[in-house]
Amino acid sequence: TDTASVLSVLRSQGVGAALRGRTLVNLTSGNPDDGRRVAEVAAEVSGGEATVIDGAYCGPPAKVRAGAGQLFLSSDTPAAIEEARPLLSKLGAVTFAGDLGASRALDYAVVDLFFVNVLSFMSNKATLEREGVDIKQVCEEAKKRLDTVPAALEMYNQRMASRAEADYRANTTVTLGTARSYWASRLAYNDARGMPSHLTDFFVQLLDDAAGGRGGPHADADLSRLQEVVRYGNGAAASREAASNRQRSE
Repeated sequence: TDTASVLSVLRSQGVGAALRGRTLVNLTSGNPDDGRRVAEVAAEVSGGEATVIDGAYCGPPAKVRAGAGQLFLSSDTPAAIEEARPLLSKLGAVTFAGDLGASRALDYAVVDLFFVNVLSFMSNKATLEREGVDIKQVCEEAKKRLDTVPAALEMYNQRMASRAEADYRANTTVTLGTARSYWASRLAYNDARGMPSHLTDFFVQLLDDAAGGRGGPHADADLSRLQEVVRYGNGAAASREAASNRQRSE
C-alpha cells in the first residue's frame, strides 16, 4: 500500500487509542519523509504513547513467505527494534539503520544496485548475443567485478569528502574523459545495427555535465567529480543539448 492509505487508517476512529502503549511497524513503500510523517501522525493520534518502527523490506513475496528477505529498520527508539527482532526475523534478516528515515535511505542505496546491474545487463544483451558471448561466462566475470564493489564504494566515499578541484585531479582512479571514451565507444556499433543507446546516452550526458561539457575544463578530473552533478546538482546544462545533437562518429 502507499503512505496516504496508512495515514488514512491511522486517522480512523479508534486506531489512536488502540496504538497507545504499542509498537507500530510501518513497512509501506515510501521515502524517508514518508516514514517520518507516519511516525508524526501515529504520535498525534495516540497522544505520543505509540512507538514507531519504520522500515523497508527487500525481497519479492516468495522471500517473504520463506522468511528469506532483508529488513532495513529505523526508529528513534532502538530498544523497540531489539524487542521486535524475534518476530520480525521471521520475515528475513534484520538490520538496524539508525533514526527514522535511515532505513529507507539504506534501502534506496542497496536496492538500486540491483536495478543498475539488471539495466546494464539488459542494455548489453543484444551485443552479447550478436558476438556469441556465453551467459555463464558473463555471470562468472560479473561476479568477480561485483565482489570489488564494496571496497570501491568505500574508496570513492573517501574521495568525495573533498570538493576541491585540486583533489579531484590528484591521484585519479579514472578521469571523466577516459570514462566518456569508454561509454561513447559503443555508439557507432549500436547505431550501425539500429540498437538503442539509452544507458550510454545517459551516462555520457552525466560525464559531460561533470566535465563542464564534452572535453570540458574538468575532463581530466577523477570520476568522483560526478558527485557535483548527481549529488549537488551542479552541471553544464549545455551538455544535454550537445548529447541530443551529437555526431555519432566517436
